[in-house]
Amino acid sequence: MTSAYELLAAEYYDATRHPTSANFRVASKEIVRAWLADYSRTGDSCEIGCGMSVLAELLQERKLPLSQVHLIDSSPSMLQYSSKWAAKGALLTVADATRLPFENDAIDLGVASLGDPYNEPAFWAEISRVLAPGGSLLFTTPSYEWASLYRRGNGTGSVPSTAEFALLNGSLISAPSIILAADSQISLIDDTKNLKVSDTKAYTFSQLPQRNISPKLLVTMDADLPVVTGYRVQKLG
Repeated sequence: MTSAYELLAAEYYDATRHPTSANFRVASKEIVRAWLADYSRTGDSCEIGCGMSVLAELLQERKLPLSQVHLIDSSPSMLQYSSKWAAKGALLTVADATRLPFENDAIDLGVASLGDPYNEPAFWAEISRVLAPGGSLLFTTPSYEWASLYRRGNGTGSVPSTAEFALLNGSLISAPSIILAADSQISLIDDTKNLKVSDTKAYTFSQLPQRNISPKLLVTMDADLPVVTGYRVQKLG
């Protein structure tokens, strides 16, 4: 069966058609940028569900090599958005987030920018397997604070686990999107036993560039409403 993101790929990065995705990407990229600024370990890195890779963009901004960067996406069409980075040395692979193509303890740095489509125990177990001891995963997700307003959460720590996209051809696509309250998210990560959240960051509505703001983000005029939340996750050992 064709995945939702394979069906979405042709227009996913069209900021006019899908401004929510564009706004979330801006917020997620800035959270990842802040953590990368003080990251000093060397070794293999990867971005999971990369689409148009934020990791490659940020490393190139700092003029750092991409020869040890693996860009992973389960959708071949989404992965195509990062094809230009192959010429810079990045390695592109079609793979599922729960079955990563790495040996145990192989990855020093992982990025999962807007990783809500695969935010489930099998993914976190796989991260636990592939991260090297002391390595980190930078994980971002649309915020629960936003999702509980827009998706009408029930106050139990979860909200509806799909996101809907209206395509130019009139069809409606439902894509997986598992967004948890912070305590539930941290518990999900802690359940792996050897992963620990070492830092969190929030990117708020007021920090978004005030152009092309998605109507879906206008559920409140609270300037301090987080729109994207980030978790820096470290492997113990």
